[in-house]
Amino acid sequence: MIKRTGDCYTNIMTIDKNYIPVLRDSCSYTQFSSNMYTLCIDGEAPTKLQINSITKSLLDLVNGTNNLEQIAINFNKSQNKNFSVDDIVHVFNKQILGYGIFATDNVEKIKVKDEYLRLRFTLVPAFIVRKITPLFIPLFQRQVFLVLLTASILLLAGSFLTHVNVSQVYHHAGKELLLYFLIINYISLLLHEFGHAAACDTYGATSGDIGFGFYLVAPVFFSDVTDTWRLQKNQRLVVDFGGIYLQLIVCSALAICFYITGNRLWLDVSFLIAVTLLVNINPFLRYDGYWILSDLLSISNLKEKSMHTVGRFFGRMSGINKTWKPDKRALFLLTYGLLSIGITIAFVIYMLLFNGNSILYFPVRLYAFVRQLLLETGTITFDWLKDSLSALFIPALFYIILIRQIIVQTKKRYRRYSNEKIKKTEPSRLSLEN
Repeated sequence: MIKRTGDCYTNIMTIDKNYIPVLRDSCSYTQFSSNMYTLCIDGEAPTKLQINSITKSLLDLVNGTNNLEQIAINFNKSQNKNFSVDDIVHVFNKQILGYGIFATDNVEKIKVKDEYLRLRFTLVPAFIVRKITPLFIPLFQRQVFLVLLTASILLLAGSFLTHVNVSQVYHHAGKELLLYFLIINYISLLLHEFGHAAACDTYGATSGDIGFGFYLVAPVFFSDVTDTWRLQKNQRLVVDFGGIYLQLIVCSALAICFYITGNRLWLDVSFLIAVTLLVNINPFLRYDGYWILSDLLSISNLKEKSMHTVGRFFGRMSGINKTWKPDKRALFLLTYGLLSIGITIAFVIYMLLFNGNSILYFPVRLYAFVRQLLLETGTITFDWLKDSLSALFIPALFYIILIRQIIVQTKKRYRRYSNEKIKKTEPSRLSLEN
């Protein structure tokens, strides 16, 4: 699920107190939280920007006839403030200009970068997506949504608890189960993205492309629902849940097939798809769980803000930043950031202490696996393939995390040395399903 607001660059253009700003006709506002608003700029290049209540109060005074000097006077009267004209001019130059808000403004401060999604391409163009979503919109009517979501969760929980043995599913998995799982799962993944798009269209926002890319080297589908930023909190949450919701319906249909036919294959496939949904609600990666938590708490840039808060916390602990006094919001961000870092560190320590051999010999075992896969095809069995992939998965994840951290730290050092000054806002919002 993509929601763009962009990476923003400063020092673009300047204005003085005689400048008369004129808002674009396509500007509109939606309240994001108690003190934040989403400014929607529609047109050929739609943009969503988050602004605070002070900035909105300034923009509300823009009527196309007053210059910045008069706006400063009116702002001080309406807000009971005492800002100088130079202060207001500075705010316009540094914080408002360069985003295409005004008729004579450019968009040089906006540069969208989906750094966590690589090699992406479009599978279903937006105009086709919007022709298909009306088929799913009835499922997102409030009563229907609540009933089907609750019924699906109860049906699946009861079915898995009473009829599924996890170890048996793994050990008895064969070619037939794998084939059915791959086919049905990828169909459900596509429906997952249509679920986000349909929920987006249900509330009057406009869905975009559905595509494919790579997240942490994992192949994923994504749906562009950038326009969801204009929606209210509860509506955004439905969009966040939209993909999981449709997949739960698919899982429930498979469970019902099991009860009708008595064939365990259907229930096992349903269980395996449900397991992937557990990964999808992980709030520490940019899957649906991340966006659900972000919208639930009305905190954009959740990952970036939590890391910034962790930095301020350690700054205070070391005596560098003694003035920092965290509130409830900062304490949550600190907890989230520390948990995110802690999970990664705990995984690395576990691998080094208890699975050192799997890390040390991973390149050799990977080479042997690929060699047998390519040159000794006659010796390959399904059980060998299943066991080999299971043995390689965890050490491969370790190397992925290690390499990713090296790349991230290298980029940070490069930006520091090159004096690249970037002010980040929430990047594209992705519903990732692999």
